Amino acid sequence: SSLPQKPGDKARLISVVEQPQYGRCLQFWYHMFGINIGQLNVYVSTNTSNNDTRTLVWSRGANVGDVWRKAQVSTQYIVPFRIIFEGVVGNGIDVS
Repeated sequence: SSLPQKPGDKARLISVVEQPQYGRCLQFWYHMFGINIGQLNVYVSTNTSNNDTRTLVWSRGANVGDVWRKAQVSTQYIVPFRIIFEGVVGNGIDVS
């Protein structure tokens, strides 16, 4: 992150409402490098209104090296849902 962000600040990317479908999964790539990198969370919301009902389905909060990594989570739900990516600002960007 960059100024004026503060530790603990959050940014969210919220998908459109997805319809249930058998055999689906979500695959994505992430890059988390440096000390005090912060947190990357992935939630599923089965409440499609603007109510903040979420279930944490994936999370990382540590330096995993200067490489891109692939992650996968199941999205087999019987009701419509949204995927929410949430980035939480850490305490620094030092890569030593």
